[in-house]
Amino acid sequence: DLPRSAVRVVVLDPASTGPVGVVWLAYNAQGKQTVYRTYKQRASSVSEHVQNILAENRGDPIDLWLCDPFMGRQHLPKAVGEHETVLQVWRNAGLNRLRLADVDYQVCLAESKEYLQAAHDTTNRHPACEVFDHCAEFRDEIEHYVVDSVQQGPRRGESHDRPRKGNDDVLNAWQYACGMRLRAPSRDRYERAPAATRSYAA
Repeated sequence: DLPRSAVRVVVLDPASTGPVGVVWLAYNAQGKQTVYRTYKQRASSVSEHVQNILAENRGDPIDLWLCDPFMGRQHLPKAVGEHETVLQVWRNAGLNRLRLADVDYQVCLAESKEYLQAAHDTTNRHPACEVFDHCAEFRDEIEHYVVDSVQQGPRRGESHDRPRKGNDDVLNAWQYACGMRLRAPSRDRYERAPAATRSYAA
């Protein structure tokens, strides 16, 4: 079980094609990160995804709903002469508290490595990451994670130090959370918002 004092965060990686990835995370006051739920599915519409995500949330009191800042800023045609962003589409479909994660992608990659290294090195002062056993989508993606390398020329085989795109929907969402270095504020400085404003439970 997660402590009541933990900050709970949901991060969405939307997709124009392919699966949508979502990750649920919790943070304690020391910044320890816990991946406790994931969602990865194809659906016929954004509304269907939103229904699935809210059902998967199970009424959890979520403090932050975050979206991939790069995809979220993209504009989609709504009608002739009128456009709205991917973020607006998802908010209008029911995730009305969703906002863009304020991150730099290179920082996200670097921080994700730090969280994982700290999980295997108790002397590392960076907060660690732990993943609940039932988060199968996360485990499948990270176990097949491929760092891209130079394919031709004298530097062939050298690492680009960046991931090869593909089968990384949940991982992308997780990396955006890593880039924000979240933690639960101490109790004397932090008061949780009323439940009605923190969750989408009826």
